[in-house]
Amino acid sequence: MKYIPILLCCLLVAQFSIGQTADVLKKRGDSLYNSKDFKNSAIAYSSAIRQMNQADTILVNNTRWAAACSWSLGSYPDSAFILLNKIAATKDLTFSYFIDVISDNDFSSLHNEKRWVEL
Repeated sequence: MKYIPILLCCLLVAQFSIGQTADVLKKRGDSLYNSKDFKNSAIAYSSAIRQMNQADTILVNNTRWAAACSWSLGSYPDSAFILLNKIAATKDLTFSYFIDVISDNDFSSLHNEKRWVEL
């Protein structure tokens, strides 16, 4: 009976120490992208975004970019456009950032969409 609180504390510590960090999820997304598993890559990137500090807009937008590329290549244009619109709504972007989006070959499947022109 007296060991139950100690056991519960050990279980809680074990539970919280196993969690995945945003960096681990980004690396998983990178490796899945390189192996051309675009859907799972995008899921890993999206999970990383949820765990990131949203105040670091550059890091979050770079991860959104990677997720949008994966969604686009995986033939999920709606998910790609959601992320691209979130990037476009960020206030501290420069013009060169948008030039990169236009010239990125990962988004070539989106160029024929009406939403591409709006973006």
